[in-house]
Amino acid sequence: MNPAIGPDFTLHIGRAVYLRKRGEQQQQRGRGAPASAKPLEKGGSVDPNTVIISTTTELGSERVRRYGSGEALAAALVAALSEHEADAAPGHRVVADARVLAGQGGVVGLCSVPHLARQSARGLLHCGDCGGFFIGGRGLREHQMKKHGRDFEEAMGLVDNSKAQIVAFAGRTAAGLAQTVAWACEAAREAAAKEASSSDAGLEAAKAGDLAALEALVAGG
Repeated sequence: MNPAIGPDFTLHIGRAVYLRKRGEQQQQRGRGAPASAKPLEKGGSVDPNTVIISTTTELGSERVRRYGSGEALAAALVAALSEHEADAAPGHRVVADARVLAGQGGVVGLCSVPHLARQSARGLLHCGDCGGFFIGGRGLREHQMKKHGRDFEEAMGLVDNSKAQIVAFAGRTAAGLAQTVAWACEAAREAAAKEASSSDAGLEAAKAGDLAALEALVAGG
């Protein structure tokens, strides 16, 4: 996913582990592995898509879990990561948002706290439902109403939550504020450069009588 509009990291471990374990278990069944090694459904029949993963705790206890898809395994990883991050102090959190990306077979999208802060400094607000970033309060509000079916008041409440999110995760340290100001200045310079470039391109298109180019510039903002 493009980090300009979504998370800055993607983890394929959920999908990769699921596919590897499923392949291993299919080979075991082909070699006549014992029934205890086979993932079973409630009725006792073998489910070829369910994988078994066993882990051992620090106290030596074995835990056995079954996952019917890469998404299910990835969801378990996200839950464990979220629990770990919830125990960290606000100024020491690393991950602001973790979620299983839809339709990718178990890929996890991670939005780091620095990425959230930088996007916020650039005027982009984070959607808590899908993890995307949108331009300003209006952009997020319209996205919430069109994509997620919220009414106006619900969407505005989520906009307020998104604006407060960076404070909750990163805190208000002097270093954090200084970095936020630096990112805001960087965003302002990029916007000014883009506007100047667009203006120059518009003048050139006007001089050349290139109507198609002018329409493209208008459509692109």
